[in-house]
Amino acid sequence: MTPNLDGAHLRRYKDIAKLLVKHGRGDLVEQARQDPIFAAETRDESTTEQQAAAEELTEDLENLGPTFIKLGQIMALREDLLPEAITSELSSLLDRLPEIPFAQVRYILERD
Repeated sequence: MTPNLDGAHLRRYKDIAKLLVKHGRGDLVEQARQDPIFAAETRDESTTEQQAAAEELTEDLENLGPTFIKLGQIMALREDLLPEAITSELSSLLDRLPEIPFAQVRYILERD
């Protein structure tokens, strides 16, 4: 299956790639055959840095929209795979999101 590469999709792919690199997963971007310049260095992080990164990840997922919010909600439940700082912050996606009008939900579902 060939991915749709119109302008909107390309912008979305770019947003996703930037998110992955920002959170230290540039290796995934490389695996997706993106430009290797996006590769991120692995580094040790303090608890404060982990908390800040977790907050930033949560905000980024919110900004990327409903699909990514759902991904964050699933990740919040995976304490066996992710650090506590991340799952704790992502758990806020389970209960503190702004409501979306039904008309907007319907439009998104019909469009996609």
